[in-house]
Amino acid sequence: MASTVPNPEAGRLAYWRIMTGLQTHYGDFTSRAVVDIAGVGHRKTIENYLAFLIAERVVRVVASEQRGATTTHRYRIMNQGDAPPLRRGDSNLGQRQQALWMAMRSLGQFRASVLAEAASTDTCVIARETASGYVQDLLRAGYLAIAGSAPERKQTLIYRLVRNTGPRAPIVMRPEKACFDLNVMRVVNLNTRLTVGVAA
Repeated sequence: MASTVPNPEAGRLAYWRIMTGLQTHYGDFTSRAVVDIAGVGHRKTIENYLAFLIAERVVRVVASEQRGATTTHRYRIMNQGDAPPLRRGDSNLGQRQQALWMAMRSLGQFRASVLAEAASTDTCVIARETASGYVQDLLRAGYLAIAGSAPERKQTLIYRLVRNTGPRAPIVMRPEKACFDLNVMRVVNLNTRLTVGVAA
């Protein structure tokens, strides 16, 4: 009997529960099995969510089976925990946030303009405004602290990373005023006690 999922957020949680349940019982799962349980009406949404999880390296392909022209992939969740939310924004947002996060981990202390420059590459140029927005989101979630102001411009703040939880960039959840940390697989905000320092 197909399940009824009333909204996208409930859908994400339901799909994640199905994926984790299948993995617990069988060691991995296929998108077909998730669709069969959730209902065929959820196929596209499930495929989009699974593609996001693969791109964020939360899920990976562990085996592939070829039957005629059809290839069936078997997936495994690499990091157990809560259901990651989708990044809100354009399709390249995750790439830019990942570049900014890695630059933060490398620099330690930085201004938004310096961070944008350090995170940019020939193929991924990051605007100062983009860096500043992500900095403010992580400041509110407790990942960053204000270290001072630039000597030449007192209004320009210098930030430092105080919650270096690992290599994956936190996903901003602005309506909830929080972040989802892919390194610890749960929501983090200013009211959450978080163990710091999962390096790599």
